Amino acid sequence: MSDIYEGGTDSIKTSDSRTCIFIRHGESQTNVSFTLSTDENRYPLTDFGRESVNDSGRKLSKIKTIDNFYTSPVLRARETADILSKYINLKPVIEPLLTERGFGKYNNMKFDSREEMKRIKKEQVENGYGEWESWNDIADRAGRFIRSLKKGGITVAVSHMDFIKGAISYLERKDENEMAGIYIDHTSFTVINSQGDGKMRIVSIGSYELPESII
Repeated sequence: MSDIYEGGTDSIKTSDSRTCIFIRHGESQTNVSFTLSTDENRYPLTDFGRESVNDSGRKLSKIKTIDNFYTSPVLRARETADILSKYINLKPVIEPLLTERGFGKYNNMKFDSREEMKRIKKEQVENGYGEWESWNDIADRAGRFIRSLKKGGITVAVSHMDFIKGAISYLERKDENEMAGIYIDHTSFTVINSQGDGKMRIVSIGSYELPESII
């Protein structure tokens, strides 16, 4: 694909360290019903999703200080953030940049299987995103969020798989085809930070545990 986002770590420089922990929302009704949706007030978490979020919350509670807490405005992310807030003693702030990918005419469409959803996604990539939000646009949103991170401290951000992959794509300058093999599981942690020189780097991708360096 020639349409590659021209972001990258060179765009982010500061004299102060910053760390961001991206968390994918818990399993929701969209996942078990094979539904694509950006709606902000539909498709809550499943019982298993809530249980998994509580487990991630207990892990986050080991961090001494979390300075900033943001969430996508979509219900499954907001519910995830509300559960996590009990463990980190911070109220989540709604951040539109963290929202789900735009699905165009496929919004709220239910599919027969995960394989069928993957087929539609492949068609969108191959046909230049005729309906879906493009990968460049997702990477651009992710880049704007990353550049907005406050200097110093640790930020937690609850979002969606494609946005989190978009953040990785922004930092690594990869297109969607190159990111196809990366899966971000529900309630997993993807951590980025700057290490003195101000450039944001990836510490972990889709991990079930937090890196020891931030605990």
